[in-house]
Amino acid sequence: MSSLQVTPVTVRRAQSVREEIEGMYDQITKRAYEIFIERGGDCALHIDDWPAAEQELLIKLRVELDVEPKQFDVEIDVHDLDLKEGEVLITPADLLFRASTTTNKSVFRTVHFSQTIDVDSVKATYFMGKICLKGLFRSEQ
Repeated sequence: MSSLQVTPVTVRRAQSVREEIEGMYDQITKRAYEIFIERGGDCALHIDDWPAAEQELLIKLRVELDVEPKQFDVEIDVHDLDLKEGEVLITPADLLFRASTTTNKSVFRTVHFSQTIDVDSVKATYFMGKICLKGLFRSEQ
């Protein structure tokens, strides 16, 4: 993705991000167990296996969030990554950005909102190394 052009980003509406979070949790759990076994099953350091698995599998991105009473802006910094593909899932309460990279690590970042999102208002673009998301909150009636 060129950092000088504005590129649309796929936004998919979902009822929940629970399955995606559980799937990532399962991948990390499996890898943490593999690390545990590779060490010979020594329980002394098992608490370090989960962070080690996360570090192998995930890239944690910096997110800037600007929330106002009626709208929100989210910027996800991806300028150091060579993304193969990415997607934003949006629910009435959550936003999830996931992507694969050429290093075979996954990008997986969630943002939870205390207000209800108008899912039809959410737009996402890629510009100058950032995924930029803008949306409105539903007005309470």
